Amino acid sequence: MKIIKKETRESFELYNPTTDEYVVNEMIDETAKDFIGYWIDEVFREPCFNNSVLQKEWYGFEADYVTPTEDHMELEDVEKFLQEYENEDWIVYEITTCGMACGPTSNTVWFVVNKEVIYNEIEY
Repeated sequence: MKIIKKETRESFELYNPTTDEYVVNEMIDETAKDFIGYWIDEVFREPCFNNSVLQKEWYGFEADYVTPTEDHMELEDVEKFLQEYENEDWIVYEITTCGMACGPTSNTVWFVVNKEVIYNEIEY
């Protein structure tokens, strides 16, 4: 799938102007028709799905990295899976949000959505 990388310090939304549906608007709408799934970098082994086909493919992919005694999956494997997964109707937004806590901090989320969904930064 096509991966679109975004980096922001602001809030953002993922919106489909064709269906007038938000996937992200302050919160993630995991029931939205245009939402397919997401992975969060800090807990990438616990993705969220709204599509059983993608879910099945992910767990099959993940099983190749896990044995009864070892677990070799890395964060880069999420990117590999998403890049190699073929679906013309979906895109991936890799969104990294940066900020300051007790020093610089960042968090990356990979959203799989229908290809009509667009990214907008929200400035307050």
